[in-house]
Amino acid sequence: MEGRKQMSSNPRTIALWGYGRYGKRLLEMIRKNWSDYYVVTEVFDKQIDKDGDTVLEGGIPLLSSEKALSEYKAGRFEALLVSVADPSIYKQITREAESLGIPTTRLVSRNDFRTYEEFDGAIAHEYPYGYTIHEYSNLYGFYNPLCQRLTQPYLFDENGKGLRDIWYLEFTGAEPSVWNPARPFDLRGANVIPLEGEYFLGIGMYFRNLWHFTYQTLDKIAVMEKAGFKGRYLLARAGFTVPLLSLLGLDLERVVWLEDLNPDAIYQFEKVFAAELPDIYDSKPSIDALLALGRIISENVGDDGREYPSRLYVKRIGIRKLLGSDEVIEHYGFTTMIPEDYSFEEQIRFFKHADIVVSPHGAALTNTLYMKPGSVVIETFSNSWIVPVFVNVIHAKGIHYLPIVEKTDLAHAIVPENVSDYSVDNNILSNVIESAIKLVGQELLP
Repeated sequence: MEGRKQMSSNPRTIALWGYGRYGKRLLEMIRKNWSDYYVVTEVFDKQIDKDGDTVLEGGIPLLSSEKALSEYKAGRFEALLVSVADPSIYKQITREAESLGIPTTRLVSRNDFRTYEEFDGAIAHEYPYGYTIHEYSNLYGFYNPLCQRLTQPYLFDENGKGLRDIWYLEFTGAEPSVWNPARPFDLRGANVIPLEGEYFLGIGMYFRNLWHFTYQTLDKIAVMEKAGFKGRYLLARAGFTVPLLSLLGLDLERVVWLEDLNPDAIYQFEKVFAAELPDIYDSKPSIDALLALGRIISENVGDDGREYPSRLYVKRIGIRKLLGSDEVIEHYGFTTMIPEDYSFEEQIRFFKHADIVVSPHGAALTNTLYMKPGSVVIETFSNSWIVPVFVNVIHAKGIHYLPIVEKTDLAHAIVPENVSDYSVDNNILSNVIESAIKLVGQELLP
């Protein structure tokens, strides 16, 4: 697989495979910003009937993916760019193309990036709680509007080298090409907007998710504030960001929202501070900072005079739902709470007052930061998504942690692409709930 080539008078001809929401945006961005490097000659998609070809804007044919091999052999394009955002589907299409003998390409490759430490001019600073924050001067960056989950702006230097996080590359097993940038890392013909002063980069992959934001950014904001940082924070908007930042005591006037940046401009940052994330599922280095911010937020959220249940069942309505256990859980007197039905402050209060929480794995369990010592968390997993990301902080708070995994073939236990709903053995669930009730010293039945 090849990365981005140098600009030439003969841009490389490529075809896209995938014409969903992401593929449509990517095609638009390539035609708008990458025309010096690439010309898209065709687009393929599995959903297109092989006899129902259409023509897109600019005369680009939209074809069935079944025609990819014959079109490549006919010399219509030099390489294929997989234009889907989902890592597992990306891998499937890439393998299929390679099995057909069609070369694939990437808008960027690892050679276009440097780690935080390798980046020229990086200055490492030691911050409270053992954090290492890197400082950079005069970096350029742009907002990438291609994919909702991609909240990471691309930062690069005048030589076209980008700054990259490690964690999402290692976790997905993919190179940065899965998340194609909206434009090349160069300044030719760009609208460059200078941003004076100091900025902390608090955004990355999936950072509109409560857990990712709390464990990968909010802890660092707390560290920066403790160290006396007076600059501004570049963050992505989500329903919880403003409440969380307010509860932490941050002046929202110091926040620059990623979505407010002009996607057609390149920004020049006078100074940028950032912390590399080598392993998203190892929270041990940040336990003290997370516990500290948890105490601040828990105190500031206060009480609203309502009575909250001591036994709480947090029910998911999206992917990875726990199926077939509602009656068992209700039998033990648990109150069902769907997080989306409550304000962020109310969700925190539910967890603050709970003695026992039963929940499928999910971002709502980020609120275990606000539970009291001696309480119990029962977390359920499918056998294809076993990622106990909360366990270190839960144990550090003195909370009992009881995980339950779907009872199936554990020979295939870790398959990150599989995010399906699941069920657990209800006899095991009953035993674990009864153990939890004894741990908190309650009567077996409500």
